[in-house]
Amino acid sequence: MPVADPRAEVEMMHITEYLKSKECSLERLAELPAAEAKALMKEASQYASLRLTELEMGAAFVNALHHDETMTTTTVTILPTPDRSTVEQSTE
Repeated sequence: MPVADPRAEVEMMHITEYLKSKECSLERLAELPAAEAKALMKEASQYASLRLTELEMGAAFVNALHHDETMTTTTVTILPTPDRSTVEQSTE
């Protein structure tokens, strides 16, 4: 059984999302005049491509952060604050 391409599935999800935002669907697209359907699919494909690029860039950024050896982990120790009455007494 062939494994589905996750990228293609996400692309189709974004195409469907775009068409829905234009009050259209893949079924309705087939009923439109060819020129209108082609123009709408071109817009939907460009939208999906942009969204996929955003997703890939975000994933690459997170991956780079996780593998960046120049970044170090810093431990912060929070010290208790002095009691106000102690501070007031010591300043008198």
